[in-house]
Amino acid sequence: MNELKAIAETNEEIKSIMHAAESISLTATNAILLANQAGANAVGFSVVARELRMFSEKMATAMQGLSGLIYQQVEATASKRHLGCRNRSPQPGSTKRQCR
Repeated sequence: MNELKAIAETNEEIKSIMHAAESISLTATNAILLANQAGANAVGFSVVARELRMFSEKMATAMQGLSGLIYQQVEATASKRHLGCRNRSPQPGSTKRQCR
């Protein structure tokens, strides 16, 4: 049960980071728009905002990849537990297999 709790907590952390990346991206997009309206005086600001947006997109992509890896581990663990359950012999006097 601790494994499930750890997975749930990790998932919540990933969601939090994904939300932060989305917020950064939106803020950077707004900054780019404002810098473009300001004209030549804000060219440097626009460049920084674009870099920030690219960073947030990379962060979101990395978190999606991490989430996928965690899902694969969960599936592999569940599969191993299921196989272990099928291979375990029933308790003496019982007709059912007991899985932990």
